Amino acid sequence: MKHVVMLDLIAGDKKLNEIMETADMRESHKFYVLGNRYEIKFKGKLESIANIVDAMRKASESEGSIVIFCGIAVINDVKPKEPIYYLKRNVSLISDGKKVGMLRDILQSLGYTVEVDEHNRVVKLL
Repeated sequence: MKHVVMLDLIAGDKKLNEIMETADMRESHKFYVLGNRYEIKFKGKLESIANIVDAMRKASESEGSIVIFCGIAVINDVKPKEPIYYLKRNVSLISDGKKVGMLRDILQSLGYTVEVDEHNRVVKLL
């Protein structure tokens, strides 16, 4: 059976982020990233859809990216009952180089329900 998956990826250049942190140009909980939503057409069992997140994360990292978030927003126009995602820990702020925002707010604007810790770092999706 064919499935249509909408996948969100928030990632940035790993070397740039490392240089910025080493040069004290950014805090360790802030990352320079870009976000994209991908439509993926998937043929197979629904149980294997979670593998898409891992495959996208690994592919992005192999190209020199640091992945902050990778998650499935929608499967066949329906939000998954249980969140399917990868989340880098200890991140609270992200920036595209022009604007800075809370990762929590960005994920919520994409339709995710999040839980944060006392430092406003996203701990998990609900």
